[in-house]
Parts: sequence; C-alpha cells; structure tokens
Amino acid sequence: MSMSSMSEEDLVQLRESIDRWVERDYQLPRHRSAKAAAVGHDEAAWQEFAELGWLGLPIAEAHGGAGLDDAALLCLMTGVGRGLLVEPVLSTCVLGAGLVAACGTAAQQAAILPEIVAGRTKLALAYMEPRLGYARGPVTTAARPNGDGWSLSGEKCAVLDAPAADRLLVTAHDPQGKLGVFVVAPSAGRLEQKSWRTVDGRVAADLVLTGAPATRLGDGDAADALDLVLDRATLAVSAEAVGVMDFLLNDTNAYLKTRKQFGQPLSRFQVLQHRLVDMFVALEECRGMVDAALAAIGGDPIERRATCSALKAQICQAGRLIGGDAVQLHGGMGMTDELKIGHGFKRLMQIETLFGNADFHLVRYAEASGALAAPN
Repeated sequence: MSMSSMSEEDLVQLRESIDRWVERDYQLPRHRSAKAAAVGHDEAAWQEFAELGWLGLPIAEAHGGAGLDDAALLCLMTGVGRGLLVEPVLSTCVLGAGLVAACGTAAQQAAILPEIVAGRTKLALAYMEPRLGYARGPVTTAARPNGDGWSLSGEKCAVLDAPAADRLLVTAHDPQGKLGVFVVAPSAGRLEQKSWRTVDGRVAADLVLTGAPATRLGDGDAADALDLVLDRATLAVSAEAVGVMDFLLNDTNAYLKTRKQFGQPLSRFQVLQHRLVDMFVALEECRGMVDAALAAIGGDPIERRATCSALKAQICQAGRLIGGDAVQLHGGMGMTDELKIGHGFKRLMQIETLFGNADFHLVRYAEASGALAAPN
C-alpha cells in the first residue's frame, strides 16, 4: 500500500493548524473535564478531530483517509503532546488502525477503517499479559474455533483506552501456534473488564476472558505485523513526548521571564539559564532521534528495533529531566492542577511506561545491535 508524503510546507501548516485549534478550543479547563469523563476524553473533541481530518491521516484513501505517511502522523502526535490532548489517537489511529490495515481482510478493512475516519469507532489493543511484563511474548491467551468464529480465554492487562473502545483487539494463539489478532465486543459475554486510571488520569483496563466470542482479523500469523505496529506506536508516542517536552520548555521559559526575584526576572539568573539550556539540548536530541527512527521504521526489522529502542530509552531519560526541571522551576505550584505543567509532567511519566520502559528498551537495543554486528 503506497502512502503519500507531505511537503515540509504542508507539515508546517498542519502543525500550525493543530496549535491554533488547541489555543482556541482546548485550554486547561477542557483538558481537566475531558480526563474526568467516564471514557477519559472529550467526545465532542473526538468528533472535531474527525471533521478536521486528523483521524484519517494514516488511513488509505480507499477507506476515506488521507493516505499519508508517518511524517504526517508524527506531526499530529507532536501536536497532541504540545496540546496535552487526552483523546485516544494513539490507541485508535496508530495501534488499532495499523493492525486492521496490516492483518484484516479487504472486507474487514472496509467495515472498520472508514468508521475510524468518521469518528464513529474507537479501538483498543490488548496485547500485554500479567506474567510478561513489557515483553511482547510468548502470549498465553488461547483462541479456539467456535462455530463460524472463535472463543478466547486468558488475561490481558494495562489495555489503554479500553473503557472508551467500541471494539477490542486481542492477541491470542490459535491451536496451530499462530499469533492472531481478534476483534471482541466490549459487551461480549465471558469478558470481564476491570477499569482503572493511569498516573496521568487516562483510562485503562485489565481483561479476563473465559471463552469470549471473537472474530479474527485475517487468517495468517500476525506476529511480524504486531511487532511493526508496536514499534510504530513507540515512535508515535515518542513524538507525543517531544510535543509535551516542547510545551514544558516554552512554558517554563516564559514563566522565568515574568516571575521576579530580587527585583529582576528569574531568567536573568545564570544558573537557571543553564538549566534551560540543558532542557533545550535534551529536547533537540530527542527530535533528532525521532527523525532517525522515522527513517528506519519501514526498513530492516532488526535495525528498526534497535533505532526505536534507542529512541524510547532517550525519551525516558529526557522526559525525567525536562519534566522534573519544569516542575522545579515553577516552584511548588508546578505540580498543582491549576497549571498545565503538572499535567504535562504526569503525561511524560506515563509515556515512560508505554511499550516498555528505559531498562526494557536498553536490553532490546543491546540485543538488536548485537544481531546487527554479528558476522553473516
């Protein structure tokens, strides 16, 4: 499936349009009320995303989307981060749509992808299991044929945005040992959801399936597709983190220029200037690594794994530096709900745990780098 590329000028216009929408329509009160909703986001905002065409950026034109490549998607995710948008773009447009496009039959794609573009369907991916930690396998959830469909049994944990999803995508092994991705209705029988809130106030759930009815996406082994989609999601959430860090740095810089001590702005104190420089350097390093991962995402799988894991480890480190310094430089009010700073810091702490933390990705990077360095 060929994807179209946006020019640099078009990417700038997309960025500016997202920033204008956030400035006009998504300030802190709406952010707070969106997180407080039972589904963890603002449904009206989600419909606006659909009308603006954001939900269809990575979806093929044949299904009503824009058919754009990952550069446009990363521009969107960076804007999501800068604006601290809590809507399930990552779960639906990156993870969900990515797996439907990679694994689904033509009929399944035609049934689901246009609904995503229109804002009528939200997806959540259940791939993590309690005994696996951040590892992607071996999956123990089992799928068994059941008439014209399948039944699933097993446990899944930390399913992002599950309480808001119209369809759940659940990974499981079939009797032949192939990994499949199965569509499960949230209201299906023999499915128990235990909902909870993440550290940044988003919604998630743990699932217990005891013969839950399901439909399989396609019929092949989905292991490689899942690995690619999860690396792509790692890249996307890293771009979101860059957006959050960009906001934190700019907001902190502006604050230091207006807050006075000893008769002069805090920005005049050299020690604080040095901290801002450290934050800036860390952010620019992350930007460069996002660009490197973008270049590698469609290439050799081992190089892709190494690059994405190096990026995520760097994002974790920079997030702690920039988030922590932004809070400290704002003083005690930096962690209150009255400022966006605390919300951004909490989002960075949550992003640190998504798709593997720094320790997990450092090990994965070492393994992939060793494979790349091994003689043929």
